[in-house]
Amino acid sequence: MSQARTTTFDQFASGFGFEKFPFNQYSTENELQIREKLFYSPSEYSPIIEAFSSGQTMLILGNRGTGKTALLYDIKDKANENTLVAWVDDFAALPTPFSSEDFYKIILKKLVEQLFLRLVIEKKRIKKLGNDEKVLLVYLLKTYFPTISKTVLVQKIEEVSQFWGIPTLKKIYNFSRDLLNYGVSSAIQLSSDAVRQHFTSLPAVPKDIVLRSYFPEIKYVAEQPFEEQPVTYDFIVRCLNLITRLGYSRFTLILDKIDEDSRLVNDAEEIANFIQPVLTDNKLLLNQELQLIVSLWNIPFSFLADQVRSQKHFTSYTKWERDDLEGALNKRIDTFSNGIVSDYREIFDDHVTDNDFAGIFRLANGNPRDLWHILKYIFHAQYKNNNQMKLSVVAIIQGLSEFVREFNYYEYYPRKVGSRENSLDVYSYVRHLLRLGKKEFTRSAFQEATGVSGGSVNNYFGQMQRMGLIIEFDRKGTSRIYKIVDPKIEYAIDNGVNISRVTT
Repeated sequence: MSQARTTTFDQFASGFGFEKFPFNQYSTENELQIREKLFYSPSEYSPIIEAFSSGQTMLILGNRGTGKTALLYDIKDKANENTLVAWVDDFAALPTPFSSEDFYKIILKKLVEQLFLRLVIEKKRIKKLGNDEKVLLVYLLKTYFPTISKTVLVQKIEEVSQFWGIPTLKKIYNFSRDLLNYGVSSAIQLSSDAVRQHFTSLPAVPKDIVLRSYFPEIKYVAEQPFEEQPVTYDFIVRCLNLITRLGYSRFTLILDKIDEDSRLVNDAEEIANFIQPVLTDNKLLLNQELQLIVSLWNIPFSFLADQVRSQKHFTSYTKWERDDLEGALNKRIDTFSNGIVSDYREIFDDHVTDNDFAGIFRLANGNPRDLWHILKYIFHAQYKNNNQMKLSVVAIIQGLSEFVREFNYYEYYPRKVGSRENSLDVYSYVRHLLRLGKKEFTRSAFQEATGVSGGSVNNYFGQMQRMGLIIEFDRKGTSRIYKIVDPKIEYAIDNGVNISRVTT
């Protein structure tokens, strides 16, 4: 019988030396303020840094919770001063499906946003451009600078002005005159005069000039607004050449959380179809002045593996070895305890063995997020038991079982869009595997134990393999032998833990 609890859980956690409980947050976005303190580079990290520094297209693949976003934040911080870096993790602006032109517009908006935020403090770069290039620069500002970012641009201009002791730009320049000659007053339509004024280094364009190099066959007259240009790969190349002329080495665009778009409802095939136009645009991916970094759940990527020229790009699968997980865990508890606890073994009692620790890390399955969840369950089990300020073997057993039982398997195993409530999904397959009760098996053993008809067995095995639940690993005579991949399901078989879908 557990003792009556006289402390809150927060008080219980503080008894371990933690200023704040370390295992309540499971995403980098929720810990941005301490991101740098928590980041731990895994052992295979140096090739990732080298690929980023060299400007290669990068595919960062892995299961959910394996630290892809944290890794992206870290490499972004390592960009040199001549690299423009933009980040996209909201794809609502793209229709489903989207075309290459739709995606090129996203590229342009992000490029232009970062370019002008940099040019605010680096205006001298504009002097490197010829008149044709300056007109293109104005056209990009007018057409692609995001409305939501205009306030930020104005704020940056004001900060720079104050830094240089310029009290109010309005009092110094008749700022509209020069850019009015460009048609900027009518074409850019920015709400703040400060933006137009700040870039007065752009000279007037003579009337009747024909800008054939950028806008073929379009006769530009200063008083006329710009005509919208077709967004093609060639136009993207021209814009990338422009940033090179301005002295920047490249534009890096990071795409993260594509699989989390709510419209795709966790369907791996839908996610694969959605991102396919990007990952198969070989001219774009191989452009030396554009670096695309795509972070993606590995299961959707498997649907595209035969379409993506991954050998021509840097491809990394993020999975953590136990040493890496231990390092990340120690850094985490050290940060949350302000240096009081620096070794995770210190929070467990003396009866916990190496085998117990091995069981924890095996169930984490190379995934930091799963490890944080496991430790949360163990802490809560200990709190419910007796408030002892060390984690016990009993709490470990209870915590592991609770983790396996309560885990949201849909997060790792996709479900088809529009599937019926009673259709086959990961929980259906797991139920059959638990009924089988073996971690290694043949098709005939599976059929005998589960009662699945002969005609359906091939479909079952095909789906379980495609989802990553099982793999074929051996043959005995004419029989293929399969084994379960997920250690959570293995744990459930070994310990009699039931896994069932929670219905509301």
